[in-house]
This record gives sequence, structure tokens and C-alpha cells, in this order.
Amino acid sequence: MSGWIPANSDQGAGVPEGRARARDLGIKIGIYEPGKHNAITDVAGVKVGHVTLKSGDNVRTGVTAVIPRDDIWTNKLFGAGYAINGNGEATGLAWANEAGWIESPIMLTNTLSIGPVHDGVVRYMIKRYPDNHIILPIVAECYDGGLNDISGLHVTAEHAIQAIENAVDGPVVEGCVGAGTGMRCYSFKAELTPKRGRDGSFIIVVATDAPLVHRQLMQLAKRVTHGLARTGTPSTVSSGEFVIAFSTANTIPRRTDDGTFPITMLANRRMDALYQAVIEATEEAILNSMTTAVTTIGRNGNTIYALPLDRLQAVMKQYGQLKSEGN
Repeated sequence: MSGWIPANSDQGAGVPEGRARARDLGIKIGIYEPGKHNAITDVAGVKVGHVTLKSGDNVRTGVTAVIPRDDIWTNKLFGAGYAINGNGEATGLAWANEAGWIESPIMLTNTLSIGPVHDGVVRYMIKRYPDNHIILPIVAECYDGGLNDISGLHVTAEHAIQAIENAVDGPVVEGCVGAGTGMRCYSFKAELTPKRGRDGSFIIVVATDAPLVHRQLMQLAKRVTHGLARTGTPSTVSSGEFVIAFSTANTIPRRTDDGTFPITMLANRRMDALYQAVIEATEEAILNSMTTAVTTIGRNGNTIYALPLDRLQAVMKQYGQLKSEGN
């Protein structure tokens, strides 16, 4: 949602060998073109970091950190969290919605690792801001127990800190990395923005540089449901589905001399284009999670196969859904 695609696009960077993004396969997605990286880091200042844990036959998990901006504790930004279905957990969203802002890294991990990741963020923030004693990190989860020995509790607070410190801008590494290491999507291997079969969970993080305030970001987050539905997900009773949205356009200072600060806000009549963009970005993120992931063998020999790209292209061509089909 950060602009138009330039001539020097590096959208293929970070994709595993032999895999490709949906657009690179010729699959048509919506009406808008992505930014240079076709990633959340197209929004200036946003960084992403991963720690991937692959050990022996059973450990297939990790942590992913999304850093909305440097020094986010001192210079907060408008944000919102939306629960499509609450059979899951995303800590910190109650305060984010009450305050209307985000003031910490956004962390993703497996279901049983929320505790150590939360602890890691707190430790990181206390070290960086020694006078800060009230920290409510945003940590969201998805279940990866099909491939990962989730009960082994392999993720530690140090892994969370490493993910934050590893965060970079530019091309985002895709495939089976970070929190997406043990995830699957529609019974195929996937990575970030995961979905478990018919009744699983997903987390979507939305970033924009449009000047939106909390209320508008909540509206934007709700439109993510449309993009999810376009991939075939009904959002079932057992789904844990959360959206976290933020805007980098405004800065909310921790303190001001007179207790006020100026903001810029997009006119509501301009929101429709952003609604369309977030729907398309959500759909594409889910497709990319499948087309960039690789076959993975995990716990008890469980195997989740990568989506066969040649067969996918053949089906899409059959139904006229490749760009090369001229429609």
C-alpha cells in the first residue's frame, strides 16, 4: 500500500530457489500494482526480522518481528487491532484499541510461545528504555503443531530479542522462515500469513503511509476479511484470526509541552481506494505464502508438500486467470 511499482523492482528477492511469487507466475491479482519490494517494507521505516528454528526431526518453528518504526516507544503511531474470530491470542490489542496507538514491535510466533516472546519484548524494551516500566507488547500466534514439537517450548525470550535486532528494511525473506516455519495453508506448505486447513488461524499485519487515525485503521483492518474470503476461507468457529493495522504518517510524541500535537488525517471520502488495496494485498499475501513455501518434513515424519507451481499455472491458464491470457 505504499505506492506504484518502479522499474528497478526487486520483488523476487528473498524467495527460495525454485519457488516464485504469485505475480511472477502470471496470476492476476486485483487492479493495483505493488511497490518496489511487494512487501510490508515498501512502507518507509518498517522493518522485518526473523529467527528460524529447525533442529533434528521435530523442531520447526520460529519468531517474526515487525518493527513499525525506530524508536516507537518515544514516537508512537496510530494503530488498531481487529479480531475476526477470537479462538486465538494477540496480546496488547486491548490497549492498542483503547489508546489508538502502537508503541512496541509486533511479534508473531507459535501458540505456546506467546509467553517467552512477550518476555523477550519486555526485556528488550526495558534495556532500551530503562525508565519504561509499563510495556504491553503485541504478540500474536498461530498453531504449528502439525510439523513442530510445539509442546517442547523451543522458542525463548532471547529468540524474540534476536528477531527484533535482526529486523531490516528492503526485501523480505520469504518461504519457511520465522514464525511461518511450521505453518501450512489450505493443506499446503505456507509461511507468514498462515492458515491451517479449513479451521485454522491467521494473522495479518497491515502497514500504510496514508495518514489514517485509529478509527480509519480499524475500518481498514475490517476490510482484510474480504481479501481472506477471496482465497476461500469462511472464518470458522475454531479460527483464531486477528488483524493489526498501523499508519506511519503521523507521530504521536510521548510528551509535549502543552499536551497537544498536530496530526494529518485523510478525508473519509478517500478511503475506498485503500479498502480495495488492502483487500488485494491480503489475497496476494496468502497466495504468496503458498507459492514461496517449500515442502517440509517435521514432527513424527509429518510432511506438508509445497504447492506444485507447474500444475497451479496449468489450472490458472485453463480458466483464463494468467496475465499472459490477455484478459
